[in-house]
Amino acid sequence: MFDRLDVTNNRVGILNELKFVSIKPDGKSFVLKPGLKGGQSVQVEVPKDLGCIFVVWVQVGDDPSEQHEGIDLCDDKKVFLIN
Repeated sequence: MFDRLDVTNNRVGILNELKFVSIKPDGKSFVLKPGLKGGQSVQVEVPKDLGCIFVVWVQVGDDPSEQHEGIDLCDDKKVFLIN
């Protein structure tokens, strides 16, 4: 089973990678390499067995990766990347 998640890149640079790591003990992850330009969106499927809470890494343009902890994908099905 999957949950659908909407990802929108509202940044100027291209979204090169978006990595979600479950905080469950097995720490399974999934990675998106969508190449989304600013203003573009993509819909992805998140395996339900990964749980709800994730650590998220974002890499946009030439910027270094950013880490965001405690992101609840069950509570909110939309991810907006903003400056």
